[in-house]
Amino acid sequence: MAQTITLKVEDHVHAALKQAAKKEGRTLPVFIKNTLLNYLHNNNEINDNKMKETPVAKKEVKKSSSAIRSRWYSSSSIDEI
Repeated sequence: MAQTITLKVEDHVHAALKQAAKKEGRTLPVFIKNTLLNYLHNNNEINDNKMKETPVAKKEVKKSSSAIRSRWYSSSSIDEI
């Protein structure tokens, strides 16, 4: 089941995120989700010990990471995750 996360950001941060999402042709929520998953993958925030605790998350991150690297993802392919 999908969960909702609420973020409070300053106007200039919102404008920057919105502009970046528009450049990639994405909605703001999809852009933020992709960016966060990419950050987690690239910065090794998710290690093997944590992944053993959550095998489903490991599958989702790998699927999202490969989509991000290949740049073939669309909002519909991300929604499948």
